Amino acid sequence: MTVSLLNTMTAPPCMLHGRHAPVPVLLEQHHIVPEGWWGELVSESRNDIAIVCPTGHRSVHYYIERLMRGYAELVGEGEPPRVLRGELIGKAVKSLLREGKCNRNEVRMAREALLRFTAAGGSLKMLCDNDEWGGD
Repeated sequence: MTVSLLNTMTAPPCMLHGRHAPVPVLLEQHHIVPEGWWGELVSESRNDIAIVCPTGHRSVHYYIERLMRGYAELVGEGEPPRVLRGELIGKAVKSLLREGKCNRNEVRMAREALLRFTAAGGSLKMLCDNDEWGGD
């Protein structure tokens, strides 16, 4: 959902990039756990929203997809035990950051989507198997 800013002088800053110059005309609400992943999850994660600029919003979804693909490569065929999922997500993040040219705040927010989804009982492996990469 897009939130139009009526008074850009009192607008909240983009949670990814802080203050912009020039100030964006629009900011968007980003669900930390993407709506496309909610399915049957019953969790407070549905209400976790970040206010971000449109560019940052698209970038976070891009990085969610990149992390999901990295996670799928690390996992292979089976669903890893719950205790290893955070570690595997961390490895996918480190691999992505080693490539460089990444905005760390955008990557962190993407990582948070994967962590919160798994903490709420969601299966990243199921999403990968169903080609639900970016969670749009």
